[in-house]
Amino acid sequence: ETSGPTVCRGQSGQSEEGFTMVQRVPPPVARRDPADRWMPALKQVYPKLDDVFVSPAGDLVVARVGQRLSAHHPMNGALGDSVLEVELRPGALVVMAEWATGAHVERWTRELSAVKERW
Repeated sequence: ETSGPTVCRGQSGQSEEGFTMVQRVPPPVARRDPADRWMPALKQVYPKLDDVFVSPAGDLVVARVGQRLSAHHPMNGALGDSVLEVELRPGALVVMAEWATGAHVERWTRELSAVKERW
C-alpha cells in the first residue's frame, strides 16, 4: 500500500481540511527486494553503502557505493565475492532496476549487444 498526497481545500484565512488517500499498488510495481537480509554483510564490505538491488531469483545482489556498482553471487547463504564491477558515468544515478528475466531477456540481450557494438 502507499499513501497518496494530502489534499487540502479551503480559502485563505479559513481552516483547511485534509485527508490522505490510500490505494493498493500492483505487486509488480511495489515488489520489495529482500535487501535487508544482505545489509549486515554488505555493510562489512562497503561501509559507505548507498543502495542495494536484489534480483527476483535472489541469485544476484548489487551494491551501489558512490559511482560504482558491485554485483555479488550469493552461495550457501553467504554474500560471496564480487563477480562484476561497473563504474557509473560521472553524475549518473540509478533510478530504476529492471532485471533481465522472462520476457525481458530477449530485449536486454538485444540492447546490450547494440551497446557493445558502439563501444
